[in-house]
Amino acid sequence: MDIRQLERQRLQAILHAEQATLEALHHPDFQLCTPSGAVWTRAFYLSGLLDGSLQYHRFEPVTPLEVQQVPGLGAVRYRSVIDVSFQGGPNNHLECWHLDLYTQAQDGVWRCLWSQATDTIQD
Repeated sequence: MDIRQLERQRLQAILHAEQATLEALHHPDFQLCTPSGAVWTRAFYLSGLLDGSLQYHRFEPVTPLEVQQVPGLGAVRYRSVIDVSFQGGPNNHLECWHLDLYTQAQDGVWRCLWSQATDTIQD
């Protein structure tokens, strides 16, 4: 499977809170390291997306998705612009580097295990 395609599908599912795709593409042990340094579990992240307390208005790569892959493991890296709000609050604009690690299960299914976002806006 093409890791770039999976990451694009994952971004669309995040943007539109598509439950089936979110659940399919996030490993049960998924963790997100946010730009602020917090670590979110799969349950915390997906529940926020699905209940609307975490809402992405824009999540768009602005560089090509670079992929490194070996059997059973794939990494994708890119920069993005993000507009996101929390619990109905104001929109936050972020520009981030992303590094996402995908693993392949024994049944051949690829899922995102770890996602790291680093804010690049200089205050």
